[in-house]
Parts: sequence; C-alpha cells; structure tokens
Amino acid sequence: MSERWDSEKYEAAIDVSSLAVIEYNRITNEIEALCIQRQEATRHVLSALANVAAYAPLDKDLREFAIYLLSKKGFPFTWLQVGFNITEEQYQEILAKGKRDEYQQRLEQLSTMPYLDYLRTPEWQERRKRILQRDSYHCQVCFSTEHLNVHHRTYERRGNENDGDLTTLCQGCHQVFHENGRLVKVAE
Repeated sequence: MSERWDSEKYEAAIDVSSLAVIEYNRITNEIEALCIQRQEATRHVLSALANVAAYAPLDKDLREFAIYLLSKKGFPFTWLQVGFNITEEQYQEILAKGKRDEYQQRLEQLSTMPYLDYLRTPEWQERRKRILQRDSYHCQVCFSTEHLNVHHRTYERRGNENDGDLTTLCQGCHQVFHENGRLVKVAE
C-alpha cells in the first residue's frame, strides 16, 4: 500500500510540475512579447520625435512648447533627449519656462474672468482661507466672528493679490463699505 501511495504521489507531483512548467513558459512568452511590443513602441515614438525635431529648428518656441507638452504627457526625458537632442540642463530650463508661461496664462485668465467665477476658483478659495486665518477669523472693523467676507481693498492685482490687498470684514461692515464707498462709523 505504501509503495502504491508513493507512486501516486510521485505521478501527481510530476503532473503538477509539468503544469507549472507549461504555465511558466506561457507567462515567460507573454512577457517577452510585451517587451518586444514596448521596444517597437519606443522605436515608433523616437522615430516620431525625430520627425518633429527635424521641423523644430525652424521655430525654437514651437520646439520648446512640444518638449514641454510631451513631458507633461509623461514622456521620459531620455526619449525627449534622443528625439530633440537636448541636454538635461536645457530640458530643465524648458520645464521652468513652460511652468512660468502657464502661471502667467492662469493669472491672465483669473484677472479677466467674471468676478463671481473668480470667487469659485481654487486660487481664490485658498487665498480667502489664508486671509481669514491671518485675521484670526475676526472682522477687522467690529471684531465679529459671524458671516465673514474677505474684502478686496483693490482689484488691481485680481488673481495675484498681495495679502495687503485683502481684509476680513463681517457681512454688515462689508455692506456699509460698498454702500458708502468707505467704512463709516454707524450711529448707535
């Protein structure tokens, strides 16, 4: 009985081993196929970048814009380096310039959008929160902590306000200011 048992275990082990080898080979083949596909995709992308780069010397700004956009889309630096023949330093300069340009475009957008739309932007919400915290959540005229607004002293830098451009007022003081064009002492 024990010889038969050992024989059965042995045959089962061989079957399991055979299945494991088959599965291992299948997975290995899939991985190799994926690697080949990735290599082909990489060659295709580098070829496309080389085609773009061939036209890019005609317009430096367009070339830099293409590099910046591709980097934002997740293209690795090494691909851009080969495709556009750029150094790490040039790449970093292009990224910094692209971020500055985006920031300037956003400031322009914030300063020209309708005011109520501006008040809904994440930039304004963050700035408003910072001013309320700075002013300890108190109206800077009557020291109320109820119904607080962040008031613009000037709209010259809307979207890029300095902290001094803003102050916390309660709804009542804010209304008095807008009705009179200035804060006036309310008769008691």
